[in-house]
Amino acid sequence: RGVILADEQIPYHINLEPITRFLADFKPHYLHRLGDMLDMTALQGWHHKKPQDIDWDSVRSEIKIANRMLNLQDKVARAKVKHFSFGNHEERLALFREQHREYWRRNFSTMPYLMRDLGLKGRGYITHGQNDLYSVGKLHFFHGHDYSTHHARKNLADLECNVVYGHVHS
Repeated sequence: RGVILADEQIPYHINLEPITRFLADFKPHYLHRLGDMLDMTALQGWHHKKPQDIDWDSVRSEIKIANRMLNLQDKVARAKVKHFSFGNHEERLALFREQHREYWRRNFSTMPYLMRDLGLKGRGYITHGQNDLYSVGKLHFFHGHDYSTHHARKNLADLECNVVYGHVHS
């Protein structure tokens, strides 16, 4: 028994209450979060922005909402095995950090850091990078990278396996 969630994009694109009710009723053994749980709107176009131009309070707000959702959903689901894949929206923060290392080092104590701020390890999540493929039996999971008209065909051709992915917001 498993539940797969992808592209929730907190706080903008989804009503999370029905998902929470479903998790409470279904009680999955496996819970797969396939990325883009956060929208990270303030970091959209991060590579064109200076660090001081990013609305860090907005990023922290998204993380706060995500923590409330994780607290509630983890409590009601009680999944025994939980996977969290970072999606391209969460990766915006990591890519920003790489490009602005010195700024990040100077401001580390106040900068958002998802592994720490979402407490994924402490919550019991097994974490995966954006395009890291992981398996449960013969079924493989990852966030996804292609969003063309024929994304399913492309992912199957590239990976040559049974695969579940998100990324395309469908």
